[in-house]
Amino acid sequence: MSDIAIGIRFPGNEFKFDREGLDIWLDAVNSTGFDHIVVTDHIFGVDPSAASPGWADAFPGYKLGYQPYTYRDVFPEPMVLLSYMAARCDLELATGILVLPQRETALLAKQAAEVNRLARGNLRLGVGAGWNRGEFDALGAEFKNRGRRLDEQINLLRLLWTEEVVTFSGDFHTISGCGVGGSPSQPLIPIWVGATTDRALERVGRLADGCFLSASVQPDDEFQRIVSLVRNVAETAGRDPSAIGFEARVLVGGSSDNDIIEAGKAVESWRGAGASHVWLETRYAELRNIDDLDALIRRAGELLR
Repeated sequence: MSDIAIGIRFPGNEFKFDREGLDIWLDAVNSTGFDHIVVTDHIFGVDPSAASPGWADAFPGYKLGYQPYTYRDVFPEPMVLLSYMAARCDLELATGILVLPQRETALLAKQAAEVNRLARGNLRLGVGAGWNRGEFDALGAEFKNRGRRLDEQINLLRLLWTEEVVTFSGDFHTISGCGVGGSPSQPLIPIWVGATTDRALERVGRLADGCFLSASVQPDDEFQRIVSLVRNVAETAGRDPSAIGFEARVLVGGSSDNDIIEAGKAVESWRGAGASHVWLETRYAELRNIDDLDALIRRAGELLR
């Protein structure tokens, strides 16, 4: 394995996968040298014509000229999908990212622990505060306090994974002498946080094992500023700054060899800048079907290693 882990995002909202198509995709990824798979998350897609004003104001993709996801972009349920993937491959599996404040914490703790067992300890839980106000509203989850709730959830997840019996009283959770099967002998599932703002980056430094970077971040002075901010916060919190990882996104703009080579150059730039992980994003490669995607993955495996 190289000194930077190279993963690939599962394109679940671009292609309608049946079991056969999913197996084709997994076989291609598993056999071509990728280190990990990233699965994204949205429970609801919103109909913009029926949504409340401001439902997408926090969408980070506006900086890159992208439009927010809608009801037409149906994402697979990550924990169910990762359970299947765990039985079919030996790669690290990651959520990138799961919108934690709109999920019930103890239930997710149990789901993640089961997936981690099936994946032989190779689950990395990427979480974030989310941006889609309409999705929060549809799930009956408060949008304005999602950051504070996320902080508490991260701490509670670790307790539930490592303590057989948990008693906890916080702003959003009260547990009195209950457990989901945690054990001190279990290795902790790494929790990485998706961050697009300085406040979220501070959360990484205080609480997280790593950071999923915004797609708008490049391997330049801004990335170095982010690394310094996160590490300074971690040091102040009494944590080891050097243990915090950073994962960047590399967009594959097309399916030609030149497109893949350009993606490889971006990977090398991130390697030089000090990122620990990158994931390839094939969403904008103008692929028509699963066969095109299979060919792209196999060619990328040849050219990027």
